[in-house]
Amino acid sequence: MTHATTSPAQRCTVDVVSGRVVAGDLPEGARLRPGRLTLDRSAATTGDVYFRRRDGVVELADGLAALVPRASLAELSVTAVLGMCLGARPAPELTHLEKVFRAPPLSVVDVGDEGHLIRCDPHTLSRDGRRRPVRAAVVALGEAVAAGMRENAAVAVAGTASRAVLRLAGPNANRLTAEVDAGGHDDLWPPLPDAQQAVVAALATAAARGVTGVVTGCHLRTLATVDADELAALVGRRHRSVEPWQAHPDVSAEETDHSHDHDTPTADVPPWLTFPGKSRFFAAAAASAAAWKRFLPEDSGRVGRAVWTLTDPAHGRHHDMARALGVELTRPAAAPRAVSALLALTPRQRGAVTAGRIESAALLERLADHPPPQPDGGQRARTAAVAWVNRSHDAVTSFATDGFLARAGLLDRAALIESLSNPFLTARHALTLRRMVAVDRWLSTRPEHA
Repeated sequence: MTHATTSPAQRCTVDVVSGRVVAGDLPEGARLRPGRLTLDRSAATTGDVYFRRRDGVVELADGLAALVPRASLAELSVTAVLGMCLGARPAPELTHLEKVFRAPPLSVVDVGDEGHLIRCDPHTLSRDGRRRPVRAAVVALGEAVAAGMRENAAVAVAGTASRAVLRLAGPNANRLTAEVDAGGHDDLWPPLPDAQQAVVAALATAAARGVTGVVTGCHLRTLATVDADELAALVGRRHRSVEPWQAHPDVSAEETDHSHDHDTPTADVPPWLTFPGKSRFFAAAAASAAAWKRFLPEDSGRVGRAVWTLTDPAHGRHHDMARALGVELTRPAAAPRAVSALLALTPRQRGAVTAGRIESAALLERLADHPPPQPDGGQRARTAAVAWVNRSHDAVTSFATDGFLARAGLLDRAALIESLSNPFLTARHALTLRRMVAVDRWLSTRPEHA
C-alpha cells in the first residue's frame, strides 16, 4: 500500500507473555509466540505500526490517534518536541509520546515482556539491483501515480517533483494548490510549519474543497537526485577547483564524511535557549544520532537515503490526518517498484550538467518540462518564516515572556530580544523561531493529564 487509507484504524491487543491475542487482529507481518511479538515490516514502504505497554498487555494500532486521541503533557516528551523544532528526528522507534513506540517501514521490531529491539531490513529496496533504463523508472512512477488518481483526486502542485507527478497523471488531471494557512493542527501532533506542513496544508485544502484524494511529490526529489559527491564526479575535478558552489573543491569523494541524516540540515541551535534547554537538546540529539547510525545499513549510500526518507515520522501525522479528513493520500515516492527503479539509476541518469547548468534531478526536470528555476521547498519555507517573524512581533513577545517553554526555563527572553534586533540572526533562525512559537502555543493548550 502506497497511500494513506481512509478506513478506520486497525487496533489489536496482545498478551506477549502467554502469546495470546486478546482483541482485534494482528497487523500484517506480525508474529506472536509466548514471550515475543515480532513486527516484521521489512516489506512495507509506508505507514507505521504503533505500540505501547499498558496494564500487562501490548496495544497495537496502524495510526497513532487510535492509541492516543489527545496528547496530554504527562504523555508528551517535551525534549523530543523541542528537538523536532530544531530539525532533529527522534530515534527510529521513538515518537514524541513518552510511552508510545513505532515500528517504521523497512524495520523488524521484536517486542518482549520488558523491552524491545529494532533493526533495519531494506531488502525490499535492493531486491532488484539491475541497472535499468530511465524509462523503467518513469513507468514505475506512472503506475504509482495512476493508482492514486481515483475519481475526484488531485495532484498537489508546488515544486518540480509535484509538476513531474502532474505530467505523469495525464493532461486531464486535477491540480490542487495548497493554501499555506489552511489549518490542519490537531490535538495529537505538534505543528511544524515547513516541509511537513506542506502536505498537511494540501490535505486540509483538499478536504475544504471536497477533493477525496491527493497525490503528492513529497520526498520524490530526494530519491531522484544526485548527492554532492556524485555531482562532483559529474562535473569533473578540473571544474571543481574553480566552482564557487563547491565549499571544499579539493576534497575527494572518498574523504567526504557521510552523515546518517540524509538531506536533513544540521540543527542550528538558536542563542535564546538556556543552558538547561541546550543540554536537554544536545543529549537527546546525540542519543538519536547514535540510534539512527545503528539502524541504517552500513555503507548503504542511496539505500540509506531511501530508508531515511521512507521512515520519516512525519508520514504518521499525514496518515492520521488523511484518515480523519476522509482524504486518501498517495505518495509515489513510497511505491516499492518506483523506489527500486529510482535506486537502480546511475548518477548520469539522475543528474546532468548541460551548458554550464546543473540539473541535480534531471529526470524530474525533464518530466516537468524544464520549469523555470525556482527556490526549493526549504528556501520557500525560510523566506516565509522571515516574513512571518517580521509581522508577528506580538506573538514572538508573548512567546518569549509567558510561553510554555519560557515558563519551563528553556528560553532566555533577553537573548531572544537581542537576536531579533540583529537582522542577520533573525534571518538565520527565523524558521526555528516560527516552529517554536507554533509548538509553544500547542503545548500551552495541552491538558496536564489524559
